[in-house]
Amino acid sequence: MIELFTIANSGDLSGSGDFTICRRVELQGSALRNPESLSVRQFLSDRKTADGIAVGLHSDRDLLREQLQILRTSTGGTLAEGSVIIRSGSIVSTVMSELVDERLEVLLQPLSLRDMICLSERDLLSAATDETLWSLAVAKVQRVRSVDCRVCPEQFPEAGPGSARVSAELLQHRIESVLSCFKLGRYQHSCALAGILLLWDHLDASHEISQSLEGRGSPRTADYWHGIMHRREPDPGNAAYWFRTLGTHPAFADLYENLPGWLEKMGVDGGAESLIGEQLLNQSTWNPYRFIDLCRIALKQPNGPADQAVRIVQFLEMLNLIKFSMNDSQR
Repeated sequence: MIELFTIANSGDLSGSGDFTICRRVELQGSALRNPESLSVRQFLSDRKTADGIAVGLHSDRDLLREQLQILRTSTGGTLAEGSVIIRSGSIVSTVMSELVDERLEVLLQPLSLRDMICLSERDLLSAATDETLWSLAVAKVQRVRSVDCRVCPEQFPEAGPGSARVSAELLQHRIESVLSCFKLGRYQHSCALAGILLLWDHLDASHEISQSLEGRGSPRTADYWHGIMHRREPDPGNAAYWFRTLGTHPAFADLYENLPGWLEKMGVDGGAESLIGEQLLNQSTWNPYRFIDLCRIALKQPNGPADQAVRIVQFLEMLNLIKFSMNDSQR
């Protein structure tokens, strides 16, 4: 049996599957403003017997139904085999699978309020009661499943610095654990670590790593990460300095060549797609300075076409560079 908790009125979910939902709790108050702060204690008190919980952090009834249906079909109606995240965009997963090893997938799209966190009883009981569900998902989840729905730019890192939802220490421990599965050199490992930390809005931790590798590598991948960090800070002048220092990078060509196809697969909104074509894909190669300019516009117009375009392109740029960071040919 699985308990479903939502943070807002989920309506009638009786058609979600043939497994038993033994309790529905609609969390109110601060949970609505800051759902990633929900603690394990809230779910261990007065619990009925169940093998796990599914926590929907949104109030989209149709999406909740679809996520519960995927939970049923992919787990057999139980969470006995471990925790899982049900993401809200399988198209993103399709593009991601082209870029990175599936073992990294759980770390390469930061948790979104459109996701469903499904935690096994075993993982819940092993956690400290003051641990947040958000942190527990990062630490324990091994599997990702996805609902096939339109891309939502709010799922991706902001043009600006964003707001980290889990501690850098916890996240770095999990990243180190996953990266240990790969045969990476020290430089590759550090670049991948800097990139994933930046993806999760830990700018200071990422900066510390990339700055320590200034001018090193062939190509200078750490300097590329350094430039992205300052672009998000936002410090466009400093970002431009680092891209001038970098000069060019092989990942530029990969990004420019593949970006149109990735955008098509993701079904990007017309306004954002047009802006990307006009500003970023009308030259013969990737131009990091034009992207810095588009980020400036995005920061002035939150939720506008520029903001949507930047979130999507930046996410793909970072995945592409993480792939390159782990390339065996680097020295």
